[in-house]
Parts: sequence; structure tokens; C-alpha cells
Amino acid sequence: MNMSKNITVIIIFAAVLTIGLGFFNLWQNQNNGDPSINEAGKLAIDFINQALEGDSVAASLLGITEESGVYKIHLKIKDTEYDSFLTKDGKYLFSSAFNLH
Repeated sequence: MNMSKNITVIIIFAAVLTIGLGFFNLWQNQNNGDPSINEAGKLAIDFINQALEGDSVAASLLGITEESGVYKIHLKIKDTEYDSFLTKDGKYLFSSAFNLH
């Protein structure tokens, strides 16, 4: 009987731990107002195209990745490809970065 009670306690503990980890993961991944990676790409391209509006050219998104805490946006304007960077909160877009390592 004692072995059965220990197994029940272990099963209950494992279930509570699993449910707790699930809720913690859900809480961690909650939308905190920051744009998703796809939204960030659209936000950056829309901003760049707005800036280029009078030049009769448009930027197109070639790819976006997360790198060193920012979004790295690979884009094309006319026949030239560029990399730009956007902070994960979507507030700052910058056109260059220096690799210090």
C-alpha cells in the first residue's frame, strides 16, 4: 500500500509540474506588444517604402532573421540587396551594424 501511495504522489507531482511548465511557457510567449518576426518585416518594409515614395522605387523583403537580440532584415531596392536591423520592440530601424567580434 505504501508503494502505491508513493507512485500516486509522484504522478500528481509530475502532472502539477507539467501543467505549471505549460502555463509558464504560455506566460513567457504572451504577446507583450512587440511585433512578431513577420510583423517586424512588414513594419520595416512599409517604413522604407514610405521613405522611398517620391523616388519611384520600392523595397522588397527577401528575408528576416533574429540575430543578437534584433531582427536582421534582408531587403532589395532596385537590383541591390541590403541588410537593415530593427529592434525587437519595433521602435528603431537602423541600416548598418558593426561586428565587434
